[in-house]
Amino acid sequence: MPRDEKPGRVTRTGGGGGNHESSKGGGYFSFERLDAYQVAREFRAWVVNDLQDRIPKGESDSRDQIRRASKSIPFNIAEGAEQESLPMARKHYRHAKASAGECCAILNDLEILGVSGLEPGFQRIRRLGAMLRKLAR
Repeated sequence: MPRDEKPGRVTRTGGGGGNHESSKGGGYFSFERLDAYQVAREFRAWVVNDLQDRIPKGESDSRDQIRRASKSIPFNIAEGAEQESLPMARKHYRHAKASAGECCAILNDLEILGVSGLEPGFQRIRRLGAMLRKLAR
């Protein structure tokens, strides 16, 4: 057994949008190879580098909340991917999915407020939600 593998490690392969055999990423940790983790990073970067400065001044609570929720998603994916048991992994993927839902709801609210250029965020967060739904099963 290679030194980096642990006895009894649960391997999640095949099916779904977040498969451990992904060619994206590619580090020592399992989460770095997950497509869902890569999309979560893209969404987080979009929030920090594009969206946050376009949120109206009176909506600082929405700005803070989407920053926190978008930060939580990749962290929970990483924690889930490194779990020893599938039930524990799924728990973290469900937390990530809940944070993704929160981000989508915030984007819906910002759309009501007239913030433009939200489509890239909607596309990423909806794709991520589908991936996390499969991982959390």
